[in-house]
Amino acid sequence: MKKTTILLLAAASAALLASCATQSRPVAPGYADDGDDFDNDIPKNEVPANVLAAAKAQIPGFVLTEANLQQRGATRLFELQGRANSRPYELDITADGRVLHIERD
Repeated sequence: MKKTTILLLAAASAALLASCATQSRPVAPGYADDGDDFDNDIPKNEVPANVLAAAKAQIPGFVLTEANLQQRGATRLFELQGRANSRPYELDITADGRVLHIERD
C-alpha cells in the first residue's frame, strides 16, 4: 500500500511539474519569450499610447526613434529611445505609464 501511494504521488508530482514547465506567459505577438524574462525590439507603432504620452509628458518635444519591450520578473516595461531638442534620451516606462528611469546622453 505504501509503495503504491508513493508511486502515485511521484506520478502526480511529475505531471504537475510538466504542466507548469509547458505553460506559456503572454508575450507581445510575434516576439520570443526566453523563459521568465525577455527583451525584444518592437515597431514604434506598437508602443501603447499611454506609454508614449508618459514619455512626452516628461520630455516635451520627445520624438520616438526606437522601442524595446522587456519583462523583468513581474514587471513589463518599455524602453524608449528618442530625441528632443537635438538631444538623445532613453526612458524606461512600465506598461501602465509609470516612468522608472530617464537618461539623457
